[in-house]
Amino acid sequence: MKKIILLATALLLGSYSAYSQQTSVISEIFSRYAHQKVAERQKLILFDDAQAAELEAMEYQYLLDLQKAETGCRCRLQKRTEKLDRLRDLNLQKILTREQYLKYEALDKDKIRKLPLRLTE
Repeated sequence: MKKIILLATALLLGSYSAYSQQTSVISEIFSRYAHQKVAERQKLILFDDAQAAELEAMEYQYLLDLQKAETGCRCRLQKRTEKLDRLRDLNLQKILTREQYLKYEALDKDKIRKLPLRLTE
């Protein structure tokens, strides 16, 4: 009986360890992606470093929330993702100026080419 309990505990701890390692790998991938995306957008749109830091944190959190919604109950997945998209959109509008926001969204939706914007004087 003690062996069974000990074996069950060991299996439980092993599966938890594997799950936490997988979660940290996913978290690292999301962090890198958010950093890369914001750095690329910063070169194109020319927003400042403070905005970039806020955007990076917002994009990272959006990816985590989206992944959490997709791995949860699939019964209301579309409503959850739409809600997350609206929240992300509102946060973008708070962080960026109107012009920057329009360019950021156009880049996200592939409506404009990803080339550095010309400076107008």
